[in-house]
Amino acid sequence: MVFEDLLKSYLEEDNINNLSQVELARILSIIMHKHFTLLRLWKYHSLFLKLKEETYLSNPILLVGLVVTYMMKGNLSYAKELIEKLPKNSVYPLYTKLFFPGIDNDEFVKLIGEYKALKLPPDKNMSLTAGRPSLLNGFRDLTSFAKDLEPRKEELLSLMEGLYGDEASHIHKISLAESLFMKDECYEALILVVSTIPFLEEKKDIRILFVALYLQIMILLMNGQIKSTAPMISHIIERTHSNDMDEWIPNVRALEAWISMYEGNYQKMVKWLNSEAPDEHGDFTMLDSYRYMIKIRGYIITQKYLAITSLANKLLPMLRAGNRYMDECELQILWAISDHLRGDLSEAFIHISRAIEISKEFRFDRLFANEGEKVYRLLQAYKKKYGKDKYLERLIYLAQRTLLLYPNYLKEQLPNRPSLTKVEIGVLKLLADGRTNDEICELLDISINTTKSHTKNIFKKLNVDKRYKAVNVAKEHGII
Repeated sequence: MVFEDLLKSYLEEDNINNLSQVELARILSIIMHKHFTLLRLWKYHSLFLKLKEETYLSNPILLVGLVVTYMMKGNLSYAKELIEKLPKNSVYPLYTKLFFPGIDNDEFVKLIGEYKALKLPPDKNMSLTAGRPSLLNGFRDLTSFAKDLEPRKEELLSLMEGLYGDEASHIHKISLAESLFMKDECYEALILVVSTIPFLEEKKDIRILFVALYLQIMILLMNGQIKSTAPMISHIIERTHSNDMDEWIPNVRALEAWISMYEGNYQKMVKWLNSEAPDEHGDFTMLDSYRYMIKIRGYIITQKYLAITSLANKLLPMLRAGNRYMDECELQILWAISDHLRGDLSEAFIHISRAIEISKEFRFDRLFANEGEKVYRLLQAYKKKYGKDKYLERLIYLAQRTLLLYPNYLKEQLPNRPSLTKVEIGVLKLLADGRTNDEICELLDISINTTKSHTKNIFKKLNVDKRYKAVNVAKEHGII
């Protein structure tokens, strides 16, 4: 892109900190006026954070960019404060609030009505997905509207036309197909998707086409037709390249990694995990939540249970602040699987109970079904403790169906969790606390030779040769 080439001259590492506020304002104004997408804005978010107050207050479009930046970072309270600084007599406050995650349905509908009443043109920048493979759960979680897609069809179409113009009917159809798929009504969902894709191909709107192709892939995958998915993924990649949407490619690569686990091709998943997965210890953004979910699956197969807990605790507040019901449900399922695998049933039941509660309300049946054997075993254990329930039985049935299709899905790729005795675990905990052999002897009431013997056995079982390595491996496996 010419624009990207232009930026390179400004954004070399040595020059970024030397940009004047005037230069920053010029570059970011170009991004906002001519090249704005949420993913592209995030690519340059560090530049927005360098804006001084007098710069963004004198240029409202830059303030809009800064507000959206803080939304994507998950700092919604500060983003709200910045919205109040936008000129009240302009369209900017309305425009920015339409992006704002976490507002309730009534307010969202009211804002769309205001936008439509002003007779503003449909806005291509009004993000549907931010590169995520969903309309109902794109940049904004709209899953609470799913139950109204048919009963309130004409009303919702009228509202969507205010934002998206003549694309509203296609958005409605694909959203309805997503809702049907989530309830495992796959045939009906596929009919809607297949009948809509030719129109999307003709209109060359990659935003909706991406979601439609992804949904078709998932329907085929969950009906045992995994061999059909590879050419469709290639088609998505080709279309994103040709439509100058290369920033969407990381989500497509994440999808490839996820599908590879159903195939039993764990090399591809591990490679993605090591080279392309998002780093939760770097810049953390809501835009990466889809990839973080897939990374958690990678952590499950590599038995990094502590990393799962750490990442989940970081994601959950952000998801709840943005009212992201589907993402929270998925996170709770994966978190519960992790707890179950590391032997903590009580924690697993807390998380799976929350997931069931959300799913009962919004019908996210497929989120359970997608995880096959791991969630099947967990739900069976849950039923044994808490008794039968009609909806629970349905989820168990769906998970069992996936298990029979893909028995090798989500299999751990490291040796089984080392089996340590209770005393050895006690020694490990004291090692983690930095205790000496003499202190361990005293606290466990054992001899020095017994202490050394336990330590030697721990080293052997964990395949390490140092205390700190033993502690690290034990934490990684969720042993301590």
